Amino acid sequence: MRYEEVVKCVKEAFKDADVNSVSEHIAVQINITGEGEGAFYVEISQGKVFVEPYDYCDRDGLITASADTIIAVAKGEITIDEAISNETLRAEGNMDKMRVVAGINPPKPEEAIKEPEEKSCEEEKAEEPAKACEDTKAEAVEEEVSSVKSRLLAKKKKMSPHQAKAEKKKHKRGR
Repeated sequence: MRYEEVVKCVKEAFKDADVNSVSEHIAVQINITGEGEGAFYVEISQGKVFVEPYDYCDRDGLITASADTIIAVAKGEITIDEAISNETLRAEGNMDKMRVVAGINPPKPEEAIKEPEEKSCEEEKAEEPAKACEDTKAEAVEEEVSSVKSRLLAKKKKMSPHQAKAEKKKHKRGR
């Protein structure tokens, strides 16, 4: 596997990651050993995940592993702790922050927590008038939109000086 393919695969694994709950800036450099050798970084900033093919000097951690191990961790097939314990991955730096980066992808389907089943509209219709079902769905959507707007506004206002500095560095590297 080539270096570009590894970076693309990790970027794809993290593309739909929900990191809205991560309030701090996190940057982890990943060094690929063996086939596809090279370095890239994963950064969480302002509710987004960035995977870029560059070194990251002001990083919180450094992960060194083979392309296969890196991809397996990114996809959630193994945890960073499992990879460390079976000696296929080395980690230096802030382990808590590296665990956040390694765990931002959805859990494996068999480990997913099942949410309680909601009643279908048909079941609600049998119990209540049809309008109740539609009202319930509309209220739920409005609450979700309001919640997302609130979180985005809070995130926007809580940007620390360190985050602003990191943002500037990121934009300079992108030129």
